[in-house]
Amino acid sequence: ANARGHRRQNHGRATSLINCRNGMISMLPVVATLRCSRRKARIAVADCPDQIPMVVAERMDAADGLNNIYITVGEGLGRDSAERAGSRLLEADLIRKNLYDIGQRISREEIRLTSELMSHIYHIQQKRKFLTRLDDLDLDAISSPNLLRRVTWQQQLLGTRATVSPEDWDSLLDAEDSFFLKHRFLSALEEAGCVNLRRQWQPRFILAWNGCGQLVGAVPLYLKMHSDGEFCDECEWIEAARSLSIDHWPRLFAGIPFTPHVGRRLIAAAWLGEAKRKAVEGLLLSALVELSERSQLSINVAFSTAEEGEQFNRAGFVKRLAWEALWSHLL
Repeated sequence: ANARGHRRQNHGRATSLINCRNGMISMLPVVATLRCSRRKARIAVADCPDQIPMVVAERMDAADGLNNIYITVGEGLGRDSAERAGSRLLEADLIRKNLYDIGQRISREEIRLTSELMSHIYHIQQKRKFLTRLDDLDLDAISSPNLLRRVTWQQQLLGTRATVSPEDWDSLLDAEDSFFLKHRFLSALEEAGCVNLRRQWQPRFILAWNGCGQLVGAVPLYLKMHSDGEFCDECEWIEAARSLSIDHWPRLFAGIPFTPHVGRRLIAAAWLGEAKRKAVEGLLLSALVELSERSQLSINVAFSTAEEGEQFNRAGFVKRLAWEALWSHLL
């Protein structure tokens, strides 16, 4: 503590995965560190308006007893989750029409392409990218020797099927899990407007299901256009992105918004046996990396457990130390 009562302490772990394709930040060899070839999974993007990419791996370790596990990208836990895909599509279409109108007015010389107009165009283009980045995802766009191999296309998880009930979500948790992981807290953040499109948050949870349609795992994941609510210093990462003339945002955030509390981020169901829980955690981690690769988005995982930190390290994430400032009155 210093004379003003200011104390800094190591608060937890923040890990980041930075993409390294097509000029993205080359900070780590993602593909080289993946070791997931024994598992079988499917990954789908929920609520895409036309087609849902579904990726199926070739082999499954039968000893895990987790045949027919599939992984989807959902819409968060709020009561309006069933309408979110339609809202994004509508807003993105309005932006497209606005950009077209601007282009037509420029071609007719009704307006001049000034630096202010160029800045305006850039910002609305970024907004459209944020709205559609995961919905437009082509999971077959990147070829990499990792978990997910063969692509088929299916339409599913539209509307109400993209929602997760409080009972299903809370069944994943055990007595040692934080209150901040409970359905009523995470859904309250969304329904209170703390986490929504207007504030440039997209709840896009990764969800793992068994063949009976039972939820067996999840990752609280958000697509964002800023770093607010993460309690992680990103100045060096932002500067690195600027030096390479690439966009730092949008990017993915795995954690609890506005809550610097250490807890599970690869949430396998508490009622699974130890071996099956480990298998589900591995599938969730593989899907998280795959989603980053396919979408060309970086990931920040905030305040994970020490055990998960080792898993992220082995998967090619870069561990960073986070700091917390505590204030007290000195007598």
